[in-house]
Amino acid sequence: MTVTVTVTLSVVQAFDGSHTCNWKVSVAAIIGAPVGNPGPVQTDSGVSVSLGATASSGQVAAPPTAPTLTGVRLASTSLLARQGTTLSLTLSESAMVTAVITHKARGRSVKGRCKATAKTGKRCTLIATAGRQTFNGVTGPNRFKLVTRRLKPGSYTLTVTALAAGETSEAVTLRFTIKAPKTGGH
Repeated sequence: MTVTVTVTLSVVQAFDGSHTCNWKVSVAAIIGAPVGNPGPVQTDSGVSVSLGATASSGQVAAPPTAPTLTGVRLASTSLLARQGTTLSLTLSESAMVTAVITHKARGRSVKGRCKATAKTGKRCTLIATAGRQTFNGVTGPNRFKLVTRRLKPGSYTLTVTALAAGETSEAVTLRFTIKAPKTGGH
């Protein structure tokens, strides 16, 4: 990236009692490349003046990067709905963690779209959102309680993402099963 900096320097100095000297210096630099002294500058009146300064390259802030999720796991992958489970993960930076629970549902195709509530049409399978939870994560290891209380017995998919500074991490997908509660019969 090339950045052009224009510096206007006005000096009131009487060379012969009536002159005012104005200099306008433009320096173009490529970010990261050193910029040296531009050398002597010729004024309108023909006087050669050395600026005697050295421009240095400044640091440019790096664009924000997406947070990284590692070590994402569930304490239990087969559980009763009322129990819930613990979601463990490690974050590269503080971020808002989103956990979305989905499952496959039966539906019927209506006008080319799979609808769960349709009574007629060709059978199809759709992915339905069963729940969503958000957590505030910190840099390093994190543990969150994943609430599964309202889920019916069956197979589910958990998709975990992290959001920081407007950047979203790559999604991590886990599978788990909600078991049917044991009936107490003799």
